[in-house]
Amino acid sequence: RIGLPPVMVDTDRLVEVDLNDYTHVLMVDGEYERLDPEWAERLRPWIAGGGVLVATQRAAAWATVQGLHLEPPEPAPGAPIESGVEAAQPEAPAAERPPRPSRPYGEYANDHSATVIGGAIVAAAVDTTHPLAYGLRRDRLALFRQGTVFLKPAENPYETPLQYLDEPLISGYLGPERRAQLAGSAAAIATKRKRGAVIRLPDNPNFRGFWYGTNRLYFNALFFAQILEETPLADTETRL
Repeated sequence: RIGLPPVMVDTDRLVEVDLNDYTHVLMVDGEYERLDPEWAERLRPWIAGGGVLVATQRAAAWATVQGLHLEPPEPAPGAPIESGVEAAQPEAPAAERPPRPSRPYGEYANDHSATVIGGAIVAAAVDTTHPLAYGLRRDRLALFRQGTVFLKPAENPYETPLQYLDEPLISGYLGPERRAQLAGSAAAIATKRKRGAVIRLPDNPNFRGFWYGTNRLYFNALFFAQILEETPLADTETRL
């Protein structure tokens, strides 16, 4: 739609790509669990040097787990350098977990449908002063929701330009558990990382090429992410 054909790369060839040839990396929904860990480590300095990462759906979840939006901690002298990604907590042994109540086999289809978001129209509040929302005139936006990626709002209050309403459903079906998870969660997070930026979108704003209302978010991520300014939080602690 905007005349910028992307370079398509299979995930198993990502580590062969010279990132210095590109200004943006666009990661769409997909299976990233088996992605070579080296890819995340190569992205960190590229983002800090001015690259823009735009990740949607499960790619946004992957970027969050990898901590690509975080400033790597300064290692103590002589300490080993760590990736900055928190290790997952081991699951409790089966004998220590409380047993789940039994359910009729015939209810599985209904129970499962309550956990799936196959397609619903939901509403988010928009910060129209943010570069990601450039051109949007209303402080509410309808998004097409598919999938179960949920992002917490950023700790920095200036980095979440879109946030789902407490009552987000406009049309379609959301099970009670999924509706509670969606309420108040982030619909977009834009983080400045030194000279670059990380944009995380839990939905697909270009869904099937016809959801024009959110196309603008994606285009703005391409064109305006590099003008984001750092918004460090002031130290409000009173010192006596």
